[in-house]
Amino acid sequence: TGVAIFVYNKTASSEHADSEDSVTGLALLVFSLFCDGFTSAFEEKVVATWNPSALQMMESTNMYGAALTFAMAAAHGEVATGGDFFQRHPQCVWDVLMYAMIGAVGQLFIFNTIREFGALVCSTATTLRKFFNVVWSVFWFGHHVAFVQALGAVLVFGGLSLDIHDRFSMIPA
Repeated sequence: TGVAIFVYNKTASSEHADSEDSVTGLALLVFSLFCDGFTSAFEEKVVATWNPSALQMMESTNMYGAALTFAMAAAHGEVATGGDFFQRHPQCVWDVLMYAMIGAVGQLFIFNTIREFGALVCSTATTLRKFFNVVWSVFWFGHHVAFVQALGAVLVFGGLSLDIHDRFSMIPA
């Protein structure tokens, strides 16, 4: 809720914002939140059932992701376009490889966190990271934040703080 309030606030949006883009963005946000909830529960079940290592989880996720991406690119006739782009801009190959390698390291941290601490802890850590990135971006780039957006940020941080407090208060001393 706090994220939706922060992102969808109309008073701080650009004067060039298109209402169709806003509806699409909100739909994507809702879909992303649904996928986050589904993925966490599914990952918990996978770990409990098959006990895979972080590398096995990463390999399976990336194999399915690559297959789906290739299928979608092929269905839209974009495979050759991607190849043509790299032929015209060979310097981008290094950037894409570095991006992939850095992403792989990040995935190892994510899958190891899921395996060792559970999907809920990973989801909380990811949400905190996103929240602090947004706050840092606001201060670093001097973005204007409307009151409603600040309220959304407080809701996110407050909810996470309560969740962390509840989790630690249940741990026996």
